[in-house]
Amino acid sequence: MGGFDRLVRRVSVNGVTVTFGDRDAVDPAKLGVPVYPNATAVWPYGATGYSSTKGSATDGLLSTKDAFETVYYWYRARLPNDDLKVRPDPGGGAQSAEFEVPDPNAPDPVLIRVDSVNGVTDVEISKGRREVILDAAPTLPPR
Repeated sequence: MGGFDRLVRRVSVNGVTVTFGDRDAVDPAKLGVPVYPNATAVWPYGATGYSSTKGSATDGLLSTKDAFETVYYWYRARLPNDDLKVRPDPGGGAQSAEFEVPDPNAPDPVLIRVDSVNGVTDVEISKGRREVILDAAPTLPPR
């Protein structure tokens, strides 16, 4: 996957160690949900790992030029409907949906967020302790 072979960056933010670009920290194919086949990793956020005393989390950010609808319906066809929660996001002309898939081995579900702005569709897959990501979020650089 593009972007995973680049320099690893590690920072500490609010007691959370954040690792960017480490192909061993986040492999989207190992997050327990399908990965859209036409998407590639976005550098440096294509692979982000979070670790603190509260636990750990992983976040994979991928991007494609495929239409939002194509990606959205690809996920709808591959995720279990009985466990699926979809939240459309009606904000500012962008198209967005979030899929929440239960993870039997973790307290928090796996989240898949599909966003489309200006002809680019991003797929973000997050797994692990959500509060660890939120602890680091206020001071991380914008995407």
